[in-house]
Amino acid sequence: MVGTIHVAPQGTPYPRRQAEYHATAAAERGSLPGQGLGLEVDGLIQALLGGPSQVTAGTGRQLPGTGNVFVARFEPDRRAVKVGQTVTWTDRDPAVPHTVTFGPEPPGGLLGLVAPSGAVDRTGHATLNAPGQAANSGVIGVGQPLGTTFSATFTAPGTYSYICGLHDTLGMKGTISVVP
Repeated sequence: MVGTIHVAPQGTPYPRRQAEYHATAAAERGSLPGQGLGLEVDGLIQALLGGPSQVTAGTGRQLPGTGNVFVARFEPDRRAVKVGQTVTWTDRDPAVPHTVTFGPEPPGGLLGLVAPSGAVDRTGHATLNAPGQAANSGVIGVGQPLGTTFSATFTAPGTYSYICGLHDTLGMKGTISVVP
């Protein structure tokens, strides 16, 4: 998040009247839900086109001059795979990073999420041997040192729940069901 504060001498008129700021905000606010829905559909289509073991880890779009809009969701948020299969998550958001975090979140708050931890056996990959096992991708996304993808191989049946440690409070959660 970035902001700028302009300080002018006392009594300097604002560039626009308050009503103009309200109108601009209302117009932008009205267009954002439609853009978000379009991004959500795009993310789901990309994951489905990638095959049964692909998940989109967030989608977004830069908005000209005003910031960005993003969808804090794993798409699809449920996948079923067989023991031994690997699932790959791809962050398709040009500005907002995400994590793929299984089990409890690493200690240290946001700083604990930055680097891979738990069952991560090499950069960008984890091997999960039981539901509830801890694994954290570290921060993935465009321009991030770990890249835009993370994968996990599941070696035992069960239900594996995961979150984005940065956006779970916004509902960014998912489940992998692993069958024999």
